[in-house]
Amino acid sequence: MPPDPRFAHRWRLEGRARLNNAADTRYFFNRKALVYHFLDVYNPEEDSNGSLESCTFRCGICGRGNWKWRKNGRSRGSTSNMNGHMKEKHPNIWQPGVQSHKAARIALLAAESQSTVPVKPLHPVSSSKPFDIEVFNEKLTRWFVKRNKPAAEMENEAFRELLLFLKPTLEGQLLDSTGMGKRVEAMKQSKEN
Repeated sequence: MPPDPRFAHRWRLEGRARLNNAADTRYFFNRKALVYHFLDVYNPEEDSNGSLESCTFRCGICGRGNWKWRKNGRSRGSTSNMNGHMKEKHPNIWQPGVQSHKAARIALLAAESQSTVPVKPLHPVSSSKPFDIEVFNEKLTRWFVKRNKPAAEMENEAFRELLLFLKPTLEGQLLDSTGMGKRVEAMKQSKEN
């Protein structure tokens, strides 16, 4: 069975486990976690239907680790300890693998969006009302209160870029987290009174 095209790049990763690679087994072939490509499977135990009940993972690079996996176990497939091992013990292999995976996913998503989503051209909508920063801040504050967002979200670079993309005239006028925090508290208090 060929690999899922979304993850085909993983079969070329440096440092991939070679003895009994988890991602090459029928048990973990379709799992999305990148770390399975760096793990070997030991002692697989199946139920009467041939489904995996339990196994042990070891690092395919250094052979260390003794991570138990159980179908109905406590971790239920959590890969946190294995990811931590890779980050700590094998960063020179793990980081390029993560970067390669991210780049492949971005390229695939871009290709999918170009081939499947018809793009409608956007035309500016003219408004008879001039832009009012106070009205904007009031609506933004109401969104923060209703969505229960922390005021620190105002410092999020991607959020600020989005706001500036939508309304370039906001440059230099966006509230910081302190300003938003004060507005949020004032709005909450006015609702309580």
